Amino acid sequence: IEKLYFCGKGKINLFPLFIERASKVLKNGGIYIYIIPNTLFRATSYKLAREYIVKRNRILQIVDLHSGVFENVTASTTVIEIQNEPTPNEKVEIIDDFKQLLAAKNTPRTISQRDFDKAEFVFAIYLNQQSNSLIEKIKQNSFELKGVCRDIIEGIVTPKGKSAFISDKAENKLYRPFLEGKDIDKYQTKWRGKYIKFDREKLHRARPDYLWNSPIKILIRRIGGGKDAIIATLDQNKFYTYA
Repeated sequence: IEKLYFCGKGKINLFPLFIERASKVLKNGGIYIYIIPNTLFRATSYKLAREYIVKRNRILQIVDLHSGVFENVTASTTVIEIQNEPTPNEKVEIIDDFKQLLAAKNTPRTISQRDFDKAEFVFAIYLNQQSNSLIEKIKQNSFELKGVCRDIIEGIVTPKGKSAFISDKAENKLYRPFLEGKDIDKYQTKWRGKYIKFDREKLHRARPDYLWNSPIKILIRRIGGGKDAIIATLDQNKFYTYA
């Protein structure tokens, strides 16, 4: 696949391939519209898809539907309208209030496609000029995490039946204090007295010991989208977590 598609490298999901395919089969100026997960906006695994869109296509409109729009679908979704035209759009229409859209009361705001043409090609659709100015100010008076952080790594991955590893008490010395994603909140943890059985021989990915033995680490909750792009806190209690 990687020989046929620019987006066909690394962790592959079908929708980036369909985006690229649409761009290749449409005539210049043609338009395609997809309903896709809004993890496209910033997930690392979709960096190539974002780069392909930003560099080779013209984004006309993004409608962020969030979650719960489609029956039995919990993932957050978005509608993206793209023109097969390499000239960047200076006024990409952004709609992020689905209820107002249904009531025909929504007034789209706009953002320049050039704002997406950065290192990771993140579709930062919730940023405005004031936010961008603040970010630039923060950059001038800050240092990057890579200068003080040993590693950026996901948590534990268990085999199927992960509930078998979780307990309400430390049944033996293998059990360690454990946090699920919902226990990680802005600037705080909400430990519910859960423990995970940390048995390296049975866990799919246990991660290195230095991660769990670190006296201090930043925990970042994995979420699909919305305005709270990052929910993180400082851990000084050596909690174990899922990926």
